[in-house]
Amino acid sequence: MKVLLYGYDCATERVKAALLAGGHEVIDISGGLDSVVGLEESVSLAVVDVDAPQASKVCRYLQENLDIPVVVILGYGEKGWSKLDKLIVDGYIPRSARQKELMARLKAIERRVGKTATDVRWTH
Repeated sequence: MKVLLYGYDCATERVKAALLAGGHEVIDISGGLDSVVGLEESVSLAVVDVDAPQASKVCRYLQENLDIPVVVILGYGEKGWSKLDKLIVDGYIPRSARQKELMARLKAIERRVGKTATDVRWTH
């Protein structure tokens, strides 16, 4: 599975390490959305850290242009939930999740929504 990853902190690095350990290819798009051009057919999933700059813009771009499931890395508490409330995403990963939980959540989200099932996105 080829996964786009957007974010800058240690939670993003943990997700990246878990994906790589699981045999997945990770494309880091934290440097800008220009690196997404041409990947439309080969990417299965995107993971975006909601605390990263421009996260909502990145989520919107991915949903509108790539038609793939978008999962966010989210902190617990009122602050995290309020950020999720403003986005339309396919799922979330808790910021504190460890490798096994990360992989289980990503696999479940991928099974549930599939590559083209945009009509089942969460709205809050």
